[in-house]
Amino acid sequence: MTTDSFFGGVSNRLQNLRAMLDYVRSAHPTREQLITWVSSSTKANSRDNIRRHLGFLDTIGLIDLSEQQCSLSKYGREWLQTRDPETFYEALSSGVKGFDTLLDALSQEPMTDQDMMELLVSEFAEAEMSTPGPAIRHREWLQVLGFVKRHDELSVLTPRGKTLVRSREIGLEGLSSEKCSPDSPSTKGNQRSQDEETALDLPVANPPQLTDEANGYTQTRRRTRSSQFSRRVKRLYEQTCAFCGVRRETPDGNWEVEAAHIHPKKEAGTDDVRNGIALCKLHHWAFDAGWFSISDDYEILVKDASDREGYDEFHHLAGTTIKLPENDDAIPHPIFLEKHRARNGF
Repeated sequence: MTTDSFFGGVSNRLQNLRAMLDYVRSAHPTREQLITWVSSSTKANSRDNIRRHLGFLDTIGLIDLSEQQCSLSKYGREWLQTRDPETFYEALSSGVKGFDTLLDALSQEPMTDQDMMELLVSEFAEAEMSTPGPAIRHREWLQVLGFVKRHDELSVLTPRGKTLVRSREIGLEGLSSEKCSPDSPSTKGNQRSQDEETALDLPVANPPQLTDEANGYTQTRRRTRSSQFSRRVKRLYEQTCAFCGVRRETPDGNWEVEAAHIHPKKEAGTDDVRNGIALCKLHHWAFDAGWFSISDDYEILVKDASDREGYDEFHHLAGTTIKLPENDDAIPHPIFLEKHRARNGF
């Protein structure tokens, strides 16, 4: 309630913030003058709560608080000029953990507030929540910026939210080819994405586990691990089918390629990226159905079933080498390939 009193509800929060930032830009108030302005201009009447919320805006880089003279920070100046929701999102996600995590999870499926709470608790050791209140605050900011909408108690991404996810993925892909100094704008702009990747480091243990024995994970945590696996595999293969080399996207900019488990998820196949391969929808289906397998030399094997519909569409790929990730530590591991061949009769 103190958040709503200070910022306003979902419908008028940005309007209230713009009014406050306009005041800071024009008046350069002292901290106490700013607190007084907020108290008189919003429903917030606790000066302690106002100080706390102003501290939040200082933390995310919208304002610079000072006893003598408050001013706009980098994000505050930029957002007030452009009104770009992605600029505001950049401020939020650079100062507060969890926004990127929730956005990526929502790109995979809708979530309840309880789901989001469980996800944040599982991802961040310091996120001690017994109620979804903090997760709701995160969700409300995503609503305010137009990245999320609510439907039947579920949060779902809007087209604007999907575009943001897509732009972040492009930024991550660009890291592999960019060569810039540690202080360059490009490096700074993607630092948070790089930090996220440390939570899903490339595997080093050999041999890998064939199955996922982590039975203690909550359902939300398992969904999170699966979504991380999917994003990582598709990124490693540059959104390209490893079999046919085709790279397609929808008119909205969503990639067609899918992350396939070599040893299937329904048989507890692990989310180790070496158990993954990026395939277009047709070849994903054919791989799971047993039309294809892969040799230890990464050549495509095709089932000898010339009397079946579809054979003519697949047999020309026999003996060709699949596309592999540039990182040798991420290529399909023989333990998964051998199991796939055995279970499909190759």
